Amino acid sequence: MAMRYKQYLQMLQKWPLDPSKQGRDLGKHLRVKVSEAFKMGDATRIADPAKCDADLAALNRIADNYYGKKFHRGRTTGAMGYNADKCSAIVSTHMLIAINEKQPGWFSRLRSRMKALDTPPPPKIK
Repeated sequence: MAMRYKQYLQMLQKWPLDPSKQGRDLGKHLRVKVSEAFKMGDATRIADPAKCDADLAALNRIADNYYGKKFHRGRTTGAMGYNADKCSAIVSTHMLIAINEKQPGWFSRLRSRMKALDTPPPPKIK
């Protein structure tokens, strides 16, 4: 049991924390899940050791960028033409807050006014 716990701790050392993704960071989420799974540290009993080993192997492959090295890409950009740094900046918490705080554009305001005109007037009381 102690060996699995140490292997998980080694895997977590390879997984960096991303301060730009507050509350949405996968590294932090993994640290929480490992601490929940190994509540007693080395002395924790694992209910399904085969699944635990398979999960550890999968996480190690992701942390080591196994498939990125195995299937090398010629281009370093994504479908929109942005590089990894630009994509990381786009999905940062700072950018998401800025997008949510942005005021609606003129088209959105026009559409809301048009919808207001389409609503039927309230019935007249006689």
